Amino acid sequence: MGSAAEDAQDAAEPQQRPPAALGSRAGRVAAIKKAMEEIRRQDARDAEADAADMARQEQYLQRVESGETLAGTPPAGIDQVRLWRARIAREQRRLAPLINVRGTAEANARRDIRKNLRKAQAGLQRAQQDQATGAVDHRGSAARTRDRDRARRGPKAGPVVNLTDPQARLMVEGSGGGSVQGYNSQIASSDDHFVIGVHLSQDANDLHRWTPATATQRNTMRTNRV
Repeated sequence: MGSAAEDAQDAAEPQQRPPAALGSRAGRVAAIKKAMEEIRRQDARDAEADAADMARQEQYLQRVESGETLAGTPPAGIDQVRLWRARIAREQRRLAPLINVRGTAEANARRDIRKNLRKAQAGLQRAQQDQATGAVDHRGSAARTRDRDRARRGPKAGPVVNLTDPQARLMVEGSGGGSVQGYNSQIASSDDHFVIGVHLSQDANDLHRWTPATATQRNTMRTNRV
């Protein structure tokens, strides 16, 4: 009975049809062309982000090679062999003027530097082993984030564009809840649930939309003198 009722309800509801713009061959060709243009723009943005990551890696390496001691974690995907070699060279330069110099402070400094050298030499050995076995991940932070998002959302092959709505983006539905093509919306309301402002975007990250959403709210209140 339940199945028959559901079938009857489905039959009574209007059937979904493709948008009118896709009703002709010319319309479909235009939609595909627009979608391909969006994919090219996505690829260009990805390439720009990857180039920026490579530039950060190179800048970091050059600073270490010049003798700087940098705090924090090196950029993702950095050449670990080159990094550890630069650290070894830096510690060797620090150690050289202290060799055979008498004094407690100098002895303590030599001890600390030699400790750093042993750590750097072990790091270089690990990096060389990883390089020899092909276990090195050269992806920068942008590529890693991109691949992680695609693995969560699927598919993994590359950028995805909706032919019926090329401006839509894949939005993750909660933690592990899959994804849907659409838009990210923020609604600002008063304590009594009166809607003050609505902001719509392609950005799936809510944190990035806080400032635009609050700006929309303030503009609505100013315009309507709330």
